[in-house]
Amino acid sequence: MSKKAERQVIPLNQRLALTVQEVADMTGFSYPFIDRQIAAGNLTACAPGGDGRSKRVRPADVDEWLRANLWEPLSA
Repeated sequence: MSKKAERQVIPLNQRLALTVQEVADMTGFSYPFIDRQIAAGNLTACAPGGDGRSKRVRPADVDEWLRANLWEPLSA
């Protein structure tokens, strides 16, 4: 059996870090939008490879980013 076949699948809500695509899938926003939010410094991410190509985002940072950007209707 290969090492890849032996890897345990961890549910997204139990992962320590998510890919940009996983964040996009979870939130319903597009990959480019999430990537731009990271580049603008609005959503915290880390780049374990050091080159920025394999960015990861903590689920807690996604929650914080969403809470910081709640929409509130204008008062009448």
